[in-house]
Amino acid sequence: AHAKVVEKIAGRSLACAVTVMVPNSLGPGELLHHYGTPEQKAYYLPRLAHGIDIPCFGLTGPTNGSDAASMRDEGVVCMENGVLGMRVTFNKRYITLA
Repeated sequence: AHAKVVEKIAGRSLACAVTVMVPNSLGPGELLHHYGTPEQKAYYLPRLAHGIDIPCFGLTGPTNGSDAASMRDEGVVCMENGVLGMRVTFNKRYITLA
């Protein structure tokens, strides 16, 4: 069904098709469903479903372009004030839907 929707939209506007593909194909809802806390799920899933929040995606870097295998970004899982999180270091050139 997703491919049919994207195909129909792409027939009119490639930019709009990408706007639909990125947040859906990257699976923010699925990631939240599997790894999110109950509080995160309760807050973000309805907002994503209603289009209040639109996730962005940062793949490209100044030295690797869009080659994900060449990315040199780093992240460390950490606990601060009783909250499990991630400290990241990255340098992005373009952010889709930012």
